[in-house]
Amino acid sequence: MQRGFTLIELLIVITIIGILSSVVLVSLSSAREKSRDAARVSQIKEVKTALEVYRSDNGGYINICSGSPGNLPARAAALAPNYMSRLPTDPLHTGNDDYLYCGSANVNGSGPGYGIRIRFEDTDRPGTNANGYCKTGVNISTGWWGTGVPVCEGL
Repeated sequence: MQRGFTLIELLIVITIIGILSSVVLVSLSSAREKSRDAARVSQIKEVKTALEVYRSDNGGYINICSGSPGNLPARAAALAPNYMSRLPTDPLHTGNDDYLYCGSANVNGSGPGYGIRIRFEDTDRPGTNANGYCKTGVNISTGWWGTGVPVCEGL
């Protein structure tokens, strides 16, 4: 009498292993997204703190918004190295979804302000639109990103 597994038994075991590994991979992907979103929150809070210290030292926010918002590292370069060691970029750094910055000495006649636009991977995050975008800052102009980008919650 021969001992061993039949072909059917082996196929069933391989199928079960395949299903379990795909479940693990999906869980890892979700954990990575959450980790990158947490990094985004941390980075933007650090930028906001640096902007407030800059405002305290200079009497206003970095005043650069000629027409439309631009990439945070380029627009807020005055923060590094005195207020931050380096300016952050989005963890995925795709270019299109990097943090955008706009600052003005007089936002719509109501004083100085700035805005930062962020894109989260979790599109169900409270305070984001269907694409995961939200904005944070002080005295944010609706002209910078329109009314379709809500104010971020928890920033």
